[in-house]
Amino acid sequence: MIRKASSDKFSIKKFYKQVSIQKSAQGFSVHLDKRQLKTPNSSPIYLFSEILALSIAFEWHSQKEHIKYFTMPLVIPSKTQLVTTSTDLDKLNIRHLFTTRIVGYLETDSVW
Repeated sequence: MIRKASSDKFSIKKFYKQVSIQKSAQGFSVHLDKRQLKTPNSSPIYLFSEILALSIAFEWHSQKEHIKYFTMPLVIPSKTQLVTTSTDLDKLNIRHLFTTRIVGYLETDSVW
C-alpha cells in the first residue's frame, strides 16, 4: 500500500504561531514562539548567514496546519548542525566543496 505524502506518518500538528530570527554573537538563530531551534541533542542552532536564517524561518512559517518536514529542505541540515557557523564550514572544507561543485555547473546552467 502506498501512503500519501500528507499522511500522519510524514507530518505532525503545528505547535507554534510565530516564527522569528535573532542575531547574537554566535550567529543568527530561528525561534518558534520565542523558543530557539535546537539539534536532536538539544544544542542551540546558530547559523552563519542572515539569509540562511530567513530562509529556514520562511520554511517554518509556510507550514499550515501540519508540519511536513519533507517540504523544508533547509531545516534538516541545520538541525544536524551542518551549517552552523562559517568557521565550521571552513574546518570541514564544505564551502570549497560547494563552490567547486556549483562552478562545475555554471557553464551548462547559466543564461547568457
